[in-house]
Amino acid sequence: MSESIEWPPPLLGRPRRRRRFLLVLVGLAVIFFGGRAVLSYFVDVLWFRSLGYEDVFWKTLNLQGEIFAAFAAATFLILYGSFLALKRAHLPDLPEGHPTRRYEHDPAPARRHRPRWGCAASPARDSPPPPRCPPPVGR
Repeated sequence: MSESIEWPPPLLGRPRRRRRFLLVLVGLAVIFFGGRAVLSYFVDVLWFRSLGYEDVFWKTLNLQGEIFAAFAAATFLILYGSFLALKRAHLPDLPEGHPTRRYEHDPAPARRHRPRWGCAASPARDSPPPPRCPPPVGR
């Protein structure tokens, strides 16, 4: 008796139909849920254009997008920093097999290989290493 598992032969026609059906379903959901907002913006553009203030509409819309992006980035950075601080503070409390311990690493080796932009460019493979950079003035 063989130790391998024999899978049934794949059905050729079904996955394509299912994938097509899912794509159509997702497309209809996007149109249904996003169509009202798109239509609203389109009507606003037409109205502002008829008054001669189309630039005002686009400036307002761009400002809203920029403010949203700035606050989204700030929120991400605050939350990421908070969770990073919590992880470092409570890492000893976690059991050995915890998934977050899998990603522990020493960041020191990454710092060792950073290029020094004030020194000579990196040498060719067969040439000797460049001399060390002088220490900064005032130290």
